[in-house]
Amino acid sequence: MSAPIDDVPGTPPAEPTTPPDVIGPPPAEPAFVPKAEGVPPAPQPAEPQPAEPQPAASGVALDPTGEPARPLLAEAEAPPTRDLPFSFTGTAGEYFRIWIVNVVLSVLTLGIYSAWAKKRTRQYFYRHSVVDGTGFEYLADPLQILKGRVIVAVLFAALFGLQAVDPALYLGGLVLFVIATPAMLVSAMRFNAKNSAWRNIRFHFDADSSDAYKLYLNIFGLYIVTCGLAVPYVQWMWFGFVIKNHRFGEQSLEWLTRATDVITLYIYMVPMFIVVYVLFIGGMIAIGSAAALLPDTVTGGVDDPKAVEDIISVASIVMLPLFYAGLAVPGAFFKARMANLMFNGIRVGSHTFRSEQTFGELLKIYLVNLVALVFTLGLAWPWVKVRLAAYRLSRLTLVAQGPLLVNAGAPSADASALGDAAVDFGELDLDLGF
Repeated sequence: MSAPIDDVPGTPPAEPTTPPDVIGPPPAEPAFVPKAEGVPPAPQPAEPQPAEPQPAASGVALDPTGEPARPLLAEAEAPPTRDLPFSFTGTAGEYFRIWIVNVVLSVLTLGIYSAWAKKRTRQYFYRHSVVDGTGFEYLADPLQILKGRVIVAVLFAALFGLQAVDPALYLGGLVLFVIATPAMLVSAMRFNAKNSAWRNIRFHFDADSSDAYKLYLNIFGLYIVTCGLAVPYVQWMWFGFVIKNHRFGEQSLEWLTRATDVITLYIYMVPMFIVVYVLFIGGMIAIGSAAALLPDTVTGGVDDPKAVEDIISVASIVMLPLFYAGLAVPGAFFKARMANLMFNGIRVGSHTFRSEQTFGELLKIYLVNLVALVFTLGLAWPWVKVRLAAYRLSRLTLVAQGPLLVNAGAPSADASALGDAAVDFGELDLDLGF
């Protein structure tokens, strides 16, 4: 009887097979084979060794494989910066039609239409002031403006009526008016901000009357201590108060301009005004002296006061336009530099502004506008206003850092048109350069 195959001497045992889906025991060690004499052992493949990390030439850290190490979190890329220039798309012809209708209807309605005239004028200039393809909006209700103007007109009529009744009461009324001025200014700025919008996001003014009174007390103290020499610092304080208390939606405005920049501007500007006034007064004195001597040389010593008065009157008519033209020089210098200081110091979130008005360009506009107003007897006013707005906006750029996204934010306090009407009545300009 033959033995089983597994029992045959010298035959290695068969390796157990394991189904592919079953994890079995590790395979058996191979049987020991004695090394034959004189036969060299077969070369064994060398085990792979990990590569040594090489130093990076540029200072970039490498991982153990020699590849540049990747940071666990990628660094956030800075948002792109875009220059978005402002522009004014209105024309003098369009605004002239609005202006002339406003004037005629305001006269025919004894001033009642002036509230609608203000709405139409502001709406025209707001909508044609464009940045990133979108104009601004003025949303005030003319009826609300009219109510405020009626109340202010009644109060001022009563104040001037007191002047004829009792000077002491009139003086008391003036004191009350001065005391109420800070509250009226805050009310006017809150009203204008709440009714101004861009891309359906409204502006807001968050200061209250107590903030305004604190500012006025500081200003009053500075005027007393410095004998009025603190005007540049006071103007810097005022601009800061107005700008820092405004917000666009939920985004507050910041004021970065330094007080020393405004003071330096005044140091350059004041001597220019002094020179203009000295030249005007000196010219009038010289003309008056020449006119006093003229009758003696012309009439042989016969005094003629009427001739002297006529000469001085003619000289005044000639000198006054020259005087105002002279004032345009420091005026243009101050306005251009102040607009640049103001807008370049405003920041809205990550966005800033760049204003590049120049003294020479603005002076040329002022002088041409003055000549146009004189020779047209004021009818060139719409052309003058459009021309000035177009220049100012053409030199203004929004430097946007990232997308122009902002939430609407919480609504500001209720805004009354009473302060706005008082500001209009006093012809106070609260605009910041547009």
